[in-house]
Amino acid sequence: TPKISSYNLHVLTQHLKLDHFVLFSSSTVLFGSVGQAAYVAANAYMDALAAYRQHHDLPALSIQWGTVANIGLAAQSEERGNRLENEGVTPLQPDECTAIFTAVSNISNSAIGAFYFDIHKWKDHYTSAKENPFFNNLSIKKVETAQDSSATNRERDSFAAVDGSVHTSITA
Repeated sequence: TPKISSYNLHVLTQHLKLDHFVLFSSSTVLFGSVGQAAYVAANAYMDALAAYRQHHDLPALSIQWGTVANIGLAAQSEERGNRLENEGVTPLQPDECTAIFTAVSNISNSAIGAFYFDIHKWKDHYTSAKENPFFNNLSIKKVETAQDSSATNRERDSFAAVDGSVHTSITA
């Protein structure tokens, strides 16, 4: 799969002096996804590969993208997109992804989540999340991008960060 092919890129480039080594992961590694265990595992592998590369002083960043409007798995099925939105995960716009990519290009973390997330909707939909320490310890942060000049309602609990160490957060 394309996700596991990231290892081949790592092997073929580890001796090169690269400025960036960016992997496109998925936010499903943070929340899981019904019926997609292999997809979650493949994305978690890319996050681990980024951490491994950084540990060996090689550049790496794995961006855990959320849903993007009109693109990807969630866009292929209106039912899936609606389900995610009801659960609190709303899609990014493609131009927001460009701004996010630019904003995180020099971040030092090995993985970063880029998605809109409404923790309150999530906890209402998944009642077990109300008592789950992972969700209770989420911290919400905002890092401005070049396109971010005014507050909007999309800033609501936008990008989730865990402990501020492994995952950082940004919003567009």
